[in-house]
Amino acid sequence: MSESQKDIAYKIVLVLVIYFLLARPILQKLGILKDKSQRVIEEQQNLPQKQNPFSPNFYRFAPNNAKLITRQTAENLAKRLYDSFGYFYDDEAGITSVFSALRTQSQVSFLAEVFSQVYKEDILEFMKRGKGLMPEAGLSDSELSTIIDKVTRLPKYNY
Repeated sequence: MSESQKDIAYKIVLVLVIYFLLARPILQKLGILKDKSQRVIEEQQNLPQKQNPFSPNFYRFAPNNAKLITRQTAENLAKRLYDSFGYFYDDEAGITSVFSALRTQSQVSFLAEVFSQVYKEDILEFMKRGKGLMPEAGLSDSELSTIIDKVTRLPKYNY
């Protein structure tokens, strides 16, 4: 390999390193460049209430005989979800267990309504931000995307 070829190879490697270690993370943080997880979250948030199981109103479109969870169960799950987020660390297993306890998208929606009433926050926004003040607080995009994927695979209603 000649000197000029080596020089070109080094420059290509340098550009790739700068892009993947510096530029790409900054562009993703600014929302200019979105990865798959970020797109899943954004798509979920932009769904109409009638199609978004994280909307406090989704369950209202369910047939009359659809089974929901009780208000007390929803309050208990909302508290468990809220308490799973800490100021310095989050209990991802506790967060996941809340959604594992729900069997339908309409139950998730009812939980979202109760969570909103009790904690005065949107459930998805809270999970993204968490309680902490640091930028790392809350669930990562991939963790939140995994929960969204799990919920969207649930049946809408259970009779």
